[in-house]
Amino acid sequence: MCGDDALAVRVIEELTTTYGEDVTVLLRSREAGQGPRIARMPKVRIIERAELDTSAFTAAGVQSARSLALLRQDDLGNFHAALRPGDQPRSAPRGLTTFLLSAANAGWMTKATGDAWLGYAFAYGGLAQLLAGMWEFRNRNVFGATAFGTCGGFWIGLALWALLVAPAPAAPPGTSALAAAHLAAVHAAAAQKDLGWILLAFAIFNTYMLLWSTQVNVAVFGVFLTLEATEIILFAGFTPDPGATGPRDHCFCPE
Repeated sequence: MCGDDALAVRVIEELTTTYGEDVTVLLRSREAGQGPRIARMPKVRIIERAELDTSAFTAAGVQSARSLALLRQDDLGNFHAALRPGDQPRSAPRGLTTFLLSAANAGWMTKATGDAWLGYAFAYGGLAQLLAGMWEFRNRNVFGATAFGTCGGFWIGLALWALLVAPAPAAPPGTSALAAAHLAAVHAAAAQKDLGWILLAFAIFNTYMLLWSTQVNVAVFGVFLTLEATEIILFAGFTPDPGATGPRDHCFCPE
């Protein structure tokens, strides 16, 4: 609830007494207008904010609110305030694809193909997050659209890479077994460098998102901070040492 006039008081009374709802009220000051009366009402939480900006709606917990009422007398201000909740970060289904890929890398799928993550990289980690990003764009949430859209693109791109690029090409006819094994090892080493460059690119992107997340909230900042550390560590792991010749496992990224 945003407002401190008589209409706001009437609506708050109806919500708290008739429907038994808890109400959070954003006021310029609890001492002005109907603020003192509203503050004495049961089941009411007061948050004082001079402006109805994104931080005010975040403090009020608008993400989990069942409804939002804008009753301040400034109609133009109400119109602009109505656009603010769309800037709030939202969540989307995440983690399943990362779990499947991590389980395959850890060797837990001893009686499975180990490629179960591929389908989910396309449909769940990829398409689902890409759609979530488009919905966030529709909700005027640029941060959410950028985060979810990029993460969805990451998983789709990684799955395409694993299907089309990572497998070693067939050796030319007449190639000896030793030469074929050497060609496969060279291709595997090159594939690891591919992963290193992919992870470096996303670490650079994540650095921008990490800085941007400082304007959202601590939880979102923590997510991007752990992603930054993960991508840097994985980049180091998939950048072969000068004397390294053997292939390594596929990468995972918790996006």
